[in-house]
Amino acid sequence: MYKLVHEEVVSCENLFSSYSGSEYDRYADRYDDTAMSKVRQQYWTAKQVLMSKLGKRVDDHLVASDAELDAKLQIFLSAKRTCERLIKCIERYQDLICDLAKDENSLGRFLKHQGKTDKTNAGKIMAAVGRAQSYTAQQRLALRVPLSRLYSEVEVFLDRAVADCAITVDATEKARQEYRGSLLWMDDVSKELDPDVYQRLEKYRAVQAQVRKNKAKFDQLKLACLQKIDLLIASRCNLFSQILTCYQNGFLRFWEKTSDAHNSMADIFSTVQNYEFVILKDLSELSTKSLANLSETRSAEVNGAGNKELLCAESLENLFRDSPDGETTACLNPPAAIVALDPTQDRAGVTYDDGIRMRASGEALHETSTRSPTPSLLIRA
Repeated sequence: MYKLVHEEVVSCENLFSSYSGSEYDRYADRYDDTAMSKVRQQYWTAKQVLMSKLGKRVDDHLVASDAELDAKLQIFLSAKRTCERLIKCIERYQDLICDLAKDENSLGRFLKHQGKTDKTNAGKIMAAVGRAQSYTAQQRLALRVPLSRLYSEVEVFLDRAVADCAITVDATEKARQEYRGSLLWMDDVSKELDPDVYQRLEKYRAVQAQVRKNKAKFDQLKLACLQKIDLLIASRCNLFSQILTCYQNGFLRFWEKTSDAHNSMADIFSTVQNYEFVILKDLSELSTKSLANLSETRSAEVNGAGNKELLCAESLENLFRDSPDGETTACLNPPAAIVALDPTQDRAGVTYDDGIRMRASGEALHETSTRSPTPSLLIRA
């Protein structure tokens, strides 16, 4: 019986060996693993990568076949970027919490110190506010515990899960470029295809086998990439739902405790009699009166200056209207109107300095000399 089975196997091998090359190629692919074939594959792959970098239009059927993969890749890139930004935001948030808690604690210590030195109700209020600020700073620092845990979990998620998924994504992208490059190669070979020439037909079959090989590799990596991205997004949602719940509960506890502390501080304030700041009101009225007096003084100065100029002009005109004999006496002994003038005060009761008074007299003198011919007669006499 064993001899009969062996004879049947040998007869089958002889039967397959008697097939021609065209019949056998229907069932078997001839892979060309030579160095020249690998170089050609790399050339067409590089050409495809360059075309994709330059933004050359891709066939619509290829784009439609990879639409699901492209959508998943966009989700993966978004998840990666958001995790990186979240880590930076957590670092900045922790620094700001520490700075704010430090400032609140400093303010609380200052108010408590000032409240000890002040024995009035204001001192009690400052001490109460200082204790509330110090307590708020202490409770605010407690928020760093869930934030530190969130930071560590997101960092581990980014370093392990996202990095592992990124490796699969890169391999999938590489396989897709190789597959599309082999399609370009097959398209180029098909332009020179001649069924009557055996060498060209064999070359086309070798390229076709390479396309099938790259297609199988790409489909396998594509499926793995889609599954990993779905698992990555689900694990990230699960991570955030657990960690952020702890942070939310801690944040609510912080506001409850601080609000209770400030409510008790407000109860202390309600028992203290309020101050009535009457001094500020008096100061405001005094400043209003000062402004009014200042404006009246300035207007009086302007009116007094005009009156003094007029008085000096009239005195000089009366002086030059006297006789020549009396003019010398008038020059030596000024009229009573000028003598009666106080050098620092005019009739209106406005005070002037010497510069203003002399400037006004000089202007009046110049005006009189240009107006009357009498001074020239006096000089000749």
